[in-house]
Amino acid sequence: MIYLLLFILNSPCEEYITNETDYNFILNIPKINLRKTVKYYKDKDNSVNKGIYLANNYNFSQNNDILILASHSGKSSISYFKHLDNLNINDYVITSNNKYKNIYKINEIYKINKNGKFVYDRKKKGIYLITCDKNENKKQLVFYGKRVKSIKKSTYF
Repeated sequence: MIYLLLFILNSPCEEYITNETDYNFILNIPKINLRKTVKYYKDKDNSVNKGIYLANNYNFSQNNDILILASHSGKSSISYFKHLDNLNINDYVITSNNKYKNIYKINEIYKINKNGKFVYDRKKKGIYLITCDKNENKKQLVFYGKRVKSIKKSTYF
């Protein structure tokens, strides 16, 4: 049993959090080599000043849900979205937790005013990644991706 556990921990399934009661999840953006844990939205460390900020209560089991994430794009150690501007339409973003792996494809990239507010269409389900625009101080970049696949964890074993 120990060998099996070691194999699972070293397999591609290692991205799943081992504690089934943990609400954190992994954000993986292969194109920019980003792989980072995102804290549960009610966690005391869920802050743009501590990591990737989860702006809403996201439900992995609902295919029609909206996920909103924000992070810095500067040069500090917490600027996890500093290479987000290298993403293009049709690039992939992956999220995974204990039970699901969700794959999104970037469909839109646009700018909004940097005023502390983010307005979105509730009918556009998927993922929104938000960061500051490096070229315009008063703007933020928004990357919208539609979920193209959701895989239950049990299908990995």
